[in-house]
Amino acid sequence: MQLATDGDRIKLTGDMLFPDAVDLRSQLEASIKRSSGLCIIDFKDVKRVDSSALSVCLCCIRFAAAQKITINLSGLPEELLGIARLVGLDLSPYS
Repeated sequence: MQLATDGDRIKLTGDMLFPDAVDLRSQLEASIKRSSGLCIIDFKDVKRVDSSALSVCLCCIRFAAAQKITINLSGLPEELLGIARLVGLDLSPYS
């Protein structure tokens, strides 16, 4: 998983899977903290996800809320949305 920032946009590229989840969460939280009130996480180039990707998303949502930062999850993969629906979560308020 690769992460690149451009202002308040965080672009994710690659596979969002369990082995990278803890490190990715730390990187995302650091990037969110540096944003100026709105943070857009762009998932357009994410290829594969597992349930850890949902956990990372939820952690980012909670972290951003605690920092009083609005978060937008852009281009969420259908596979991730399916995992969220399976456990009864709706990520649409963040996209």
